[in-house]
Amino acid sequence: MFEKCGRWCQALHLEKEGWQCYHHEMISPDMLENMGTQVEALRNLLSVTVDEITTESKMRFENPDRLKPNSETYHKSIGFIPNNHAEKTQFSALLTKELMLRSLPTDGDIVIRRERLR
Repeated sequence: MFEKCGRWCQALHLEKEGWQCYHHEMISPDMLENMGTQVEALRNLLSVTVDEITTESKMRFENPDRLKPNSETYHKSIGFIPNNHAEKTQFSALLTKELMLRSLPTDGDIVIRRERLR
């Protein structure tokens, strides 16, 4: 898989027969090409995932560090603060759906799940 280094170090140790440097691994052109193919496949997968999240998400897209003024009262905001049991249940279900859409763990209370989405 990896080719061992045998260039500049080899000249330093010519007196030792059979000596070969193992201090780091070198990447062959074939491996580099394979890695490029893998990166491209991941880019394609990521763009599909981002597109899916963008179209399927029910939450308002906003910067969680700069929430809009009505975020605490808007039920589709990451900054929403439920005032009663019904709102808490609805918001909890929304958080769960959003986490599942992103393939993130859905366990924990509202505070923990909200932080995962941030």
